[in-house]
Amino acid sequence: MRVRFPNILTGKIQWLTIGYVPIIKPDSHDAAEKKRVRVLRDAIFQRCLAVLLHRLIPASEYGMKMRVPGEEGMVLAVPRIVLYAADQPEKRQALSLKLSGCQRPCSHCMVHKNSAACRGRRADVREVLLAVDAQIEDVEALEDGAGAARLMQIEGDTSIVAIIPALVAVHGLGTGPCCLYRIFRFDMLHVSTASLCDILLEARLGVYLGTGGNRSRRDSDRFISSLDALVHTLAGNEA
Repeated sequence: MRVRFPNILTGKIQWLTIGYVPIIKPDSHDAAEKKRVRVLRDAIFQRCLAVLLHRLIPASEYGMKMRVPGEEGMVLAVPRIVLYAADQPEKRQALSLKLSGCQRPCSHCMVHKNSAACRGRRADVREVLLAVDAQIEDVEALEDGAGAARLMQIEGDTSIVAIIPALVAVHGLGTGPCCLYRIFRFDMLHVSTASLCDILLEARLGVYLGTGGNRSRRDSDRFISSLDALVHTLAGNEA
């Protein structure tokens, strides 16, 4: 796990490795064993985050006095987490949300899987406090020995799992503006420029073949022009 720190003196960005997450694999291909390992892996990942954040969590609320070159005396610094770069599996794991087999696949809103990527009414945003309250209730029920039916009743179709995300304890993510679901962005290290160009070209072809009507065609032409510009930029960067 790496953290990106900006240097306020030099203006440079530095990546620093702050910890490692153990890799846990199932001993067999049995479905029950895979499920047990998946739950264990999620729990250990959250425990690793909690260990890494144990000093940052109180500092994010009350601040921490530190000495800054060029400033007289101690300066009160209040750290914030503003970006978490991850791929889709890691993002869902960090938020304690199901990766597959769920009705609400989006981490930012409550769109149903049958309506995802479709035109229509915008879905409601995913409320941080409501989701965390449900996760706390889910964890308490699991510790009390509740059955699968009770856990499914609590989880409903919200896609949560019975693990509380450690990031919610950081001030600003689970309090105040509640930005827990808004700090995640896709990690471009997990996709090559060539494959991204292929995806954009396929999208361009799909839009071109699916156009119909004057207004639809005008909108599609604008979208195709934007895709062409993006593909050209990516191809230039690759070269």
